[in-house]
Amino acid sequence: IMGAVLLLGVKFLAVRAGATLHEQDLLIVTITYALLFSLLIINTLSYVLSRFVADMVYVKKYDRILPSFYGSVSILLAIGAPLWAYFLYRNSLPLNYSVLIFVLFCLGIVVWTQISYITDIKQYSTIIYGFTGGIILSLLTGFVLTQSGHEVISSLLGSVCLGYGIIMVIYSFV
Repeated sequence: IMGAVLLLGVKFLAVRAGATLHEQDLLIVTITYALLFSLLIINTLSYVLSRFVADMVYVKKYDRILPSFYGSVSILLAIGAPLWAYFLYRNSLPLNYSVLIFVLFCLGIVVWTQISYITDIKQYSTIIYGFTGGIILSLLTGFVLTQSGHEVISSLLGSVCLGYGIIMVIYSFV
């Protein structure tokens, strides 16, 4: 639901800023692809990670959970980042869009992995608060940037990256 709110908000801001239909579609498709493919990458390890965290919580070896998080994020980024970079290279997007979409993809991997771990330790409200805060700040930033005359697509992609960065930071304190 929160992802749909983000996409609808970004679409609304793009329309309000005067983006063409092509630019609106490009924006929504690139955000959706980056988040969808980052979710697909994390799902390759999701079950194993979930079992590991549950086992460590059960045997009260909490000191092993955080290193496994860092290791899993490193592995997922090492696999996903080159694949995503190649995908972006094969498309004819401007460099600034590609860089922002690449950053969003990498943030997506970290955030989805964090959500997996947070879910395993049953801190569900943290997920909702983090996403809500990140989305609100993302949309506010996008509004300010587009209303101050900055280029629409870069402004909105950058604001979504900022929102996911904020979500990542919030989840880092769990």
